[in-house]
Amino acid sequence: MVEIKIVSKLEEKDEAAFKVLSQVSITWAIPVLLRLGYFETLRFNQLKNTLRGVSSRSLSRTLSSLVSNGIVSREVRNGTPPQVFYSLTMKGKELEELMDNFSELSEKWNSSESDSETIEVSVA
Repeated sequence: MVEIKIVSKLEEKDEAAFKVLSQVSITWAIPVLLRLGYFETLRFNQLKNTLRGVSSRSLSRTLSSLVSNGIVSREVRNGTPPQVFYSLTMKGKELEELMDNFSELSEKWNSSESDSETIEVSVA
């Protein structure tokens, strides 16, 4: 009976992790999160100019998805023409922190790659 509860708990964790990862694994999501985390608030073209190789259409889709998932906020300010600003929500700030940690981990792994050893493990 205990094993079933453990498996059930692991499945819940799997589902929760998958849900978060699916929201940030869309094209350009991670670079957008990192830039909004660094600059705090950016207009569409400002954001686009910091991303090498992104099309307006791709960026627009990414931002729409992040806004609909509550990760990025979109604020329209009246004027001629109206100005649209993007920034991270609290959820977005938490994700951006996580992305920073991934970046640090990647740097650590890359710097210690030459020091690492290969370990073979066989599973019976």
